[in-house]
Amino acid sequence: MGRVFSFGVFLSLVAESVFSVAALAKPIAFIGKIPGEYLEKDADSTHLGYVLVDDRLIQRIEAVADADDAEKTLKKEGADVVVLKAKGARSYDVIYPGLIDLHGHNKQNMLPTWD
Repeated sequence: MGRVFSFGVFLSLVAESVFSVAALAKPIAFIGKIPGEYLEKDADSTHLGYVLVDDRLIQRIEAVADADDAEKTLKKEGADVVVLKAKGARSYDVIYPGLIDLHGHNKQNMLPTWD
């Protein structure tokens, strides 16, 4: 569980730094394990796949059979590729596509949004 939380923090920091630019020059793809619910598969399992982000929006989420083949294909499409697997690890890190707000002020959630 600690690894998932740590990875979530890491991915948020990466996303914040990568997406702080107004518009990205190239799409970026993250290859890793994706929960089945995002792939219209069994929600209790994860599958090897990728999340393609272009202009700060998720454009595509797909399962793949082989990470190396997917990386080559995505690079041919012009995307930068980040493989989410620690050096020497046997398995890939889990990707939870979408926005995860890791910074919240629960006491302030009852206040209206500022204009």
